[in-house]
Amino acid sequence: MIRRPPRSTLFPYTTLFRSRRSYGNLTLDRLNSYFRYAVSLDSTSKFIAGGGETKFKWYQFKIPLKDFIKKIGNPSFTLIKYIRFWISGVSKPVHLRFAEMNLVGNQWRKVLIANKVTDADSVMTVSTINVEDNPNYYSPSGVFRERDRTKPNQQVYKNEQSLDLIIKDLKPGDKREILKDLYRPLYLFNYHKMKLFIHGNNNQETGSLTHYDSTGWASEVYLKFGSDTLNYYEYREPLKPGWDANNISIDFSELTAIKQERDSSNVLFEVPVKGKPGHFYGIRGNPTLTKVSFFIFGVSNTGRDTANVFGGKTSGDIWLDELRVVGADNTPGWAYRASATLKLADLLSVSFNMGRTDPFFHTLSQRFGKRVDSKTWGVAANLDVMKLIPFNMKGSHFNINYSHSESILKPLYLPGTDIKVDVAADKEKEKLKSKGVSDKKASKIAKQIISDAQTVRTSDTWTLANIQLRVPSRKWYINDIINNLTFGFTFNKSRGRSPTVLLSSNWIWNTSGKYLLNFSRDNYFYPANIPVFGKLLQIFKDYRNVKVYYTPQSFNTSFSASRKYNFLQSRPTGSKGVIPKPSIQRDFSAKRSMAFSWRLTEGGLLNLSMNYRSEERRVGKECRSRWSPYH
Repeated sequence: MIRRPPRSTLFPYTTLFRSRRSYGNLTLDRLNSYFRYAVSLDSTSKFIAGGGETKFKWYQFKIPLKDFIKKIGNPSFTLIKYIRFWISGVSKPVHLRFAEMNLVGNQWRKVLIANKVTDADSVMTVSTINVEDNPNYYSPSGVFRERDRTKPNQQVYKNEQSLDLIIKDLKPGDKREILKDLYRPLYLFNYHKMKLFIHGNNNQETGSLTHYDSTGWASEVYLKFGSDTLNYYEYREPLKPGWDANNISIDFSELTAIKQERDSSNVLFEVPVKGKPGHFYGIRGNPTLTKVSFFIFGVSNTGRDTANVFGGKTSGDIWLDELRVVGADNTPGWAYRASATLKLADLLSVSFNMGRTDPFFHTLSQRFGKRVDSKTWGVAANLDVMKLIPFNMKGSHFNINYSHSESILKPLYLPGTDIKVDVAADKEKEKLKSKGVSDKKASKIAKQIISDAQTVRTSDTWTLANIQLRVPSRKWYINDIINNLTFGFTFNKSRGRSPTVLLSSNWIWNTSGKYLLNFSRDNYFYPANIPVFGKLLQIFKDYRNVKVYYTPQSFNTSFSASRKYNFLQSRPTGSKGVIPKPSIQRDFSAKRSMAFSWRLTEGGLLNLSMNYRSEERRVGKECRSRWSPYH
């Protein structure tokens, strides 16, 4: 804020200042590198943004940094340390008082249109207006100045301001827009509404932006937001005088529901807002509240009045304040888990578990729920077959395990969108019935929409692991062969569907067998006990007690085989609903091996040993795509 001296002593004097670059290297920098600006202090200066109403003639100057008249050296806006002022063209003393100096910025910028709207466009000027600098400004109802909490012992309040769009001679059918890009997309999915205060000037004369009567309105304002300019939501309404008549309130549930009413996503589709004449919801493309990357606010001249009462050029001011989301989703959530186990001695055990998490439940580390109703349950049983055999087979093991599990995930919203599943189903049903489809068929299609959004999976598993039968017998072929065999078998089958998969079915089985024989550690002889040769060997002290093993210490052989089948049928894709070919994969693998360990000598100076292993693998794989009977 600058207090200007009397006009007779000031005009046409000019004050100039320059911003100088400092390199901060603690040495005298004699390099001239700065931007130079020239500011006329006359009351008609283009840089005056407010003030002048009081008898003290305080003025607010706003000088765009890009409007420098000269660049000396090689300055940069990334490092500014000094500002220097001086006055030129003065023949007598001039007294200037500076109340406050600030470097301010604006996150909103004009939307430029080639050959129509440029940076030099004078139809719309983007500025700010606030309580401290502009006496004619007042805040919206319910908006109060925030107290400065850094000064608890003083009643100091922060400034409150609005974005000010100054419109001058906007032609019929023409529009102007401002844009705010977001570096990080906003996630608005967990809120119910978006609101914005809008103020139109109170000038009711012809040409005013806020002219409004029973015949129509001069101007419309609109708010766009989305992921890009081809995928966005829109809210549009007439511009009226004052704060209270223009408050934008966007109900997200109503806004997202109109996706199901349109026939094409390539054009802007609009639906009137119930109970608000002239207000419209709009949508183009496929935007989502989970990714809002920009906001655009615009004003357009309707040009509807042929009598030119308000259809000519319009001018005025629009104040924008408090763009916000309200109504955070605080729906109570709940979840539970339950389990039980039944045991019949050592023969049989059965366990059961189930759990559910509703869409709004969240942990302490989360702010909101996952919006998915999750249900799971499972049962598992273990039977010890050996307990059913009437005689004792000590060391035997034969258990059969079976488990079954199911899960279903029911999302509140269609996957990848912000449309509620039940709302989408109801809208589709109404749409089909309006086209003459029978109620029965329309209901069936609506239920299919709900079913297609769900993720369902079932699984069954049979396990026979580590089967060992120890037959009580002294016969060598029983003890050394049958009692040393171990077998195993597993089988799993699962089936499911999801929003992207029409049917997924797969099964796999694995089987294995193993034979292990450990020979006696007494299968050796002393070479020193051999007649004649033994006496000769006893001459050598290091070989008197050497042992020679005539059998290996261990011998084992094993085999395993695996068979796998996968079937995957994706859902129809594209606007025509083309069913893709399913993917079918079959795999088979087998392995067999043999190994033995043989320590030939022990107790001599040099001891010999041998380990041998042989392994063979066979792998077969078949991948095919063919038409499925499940489409």
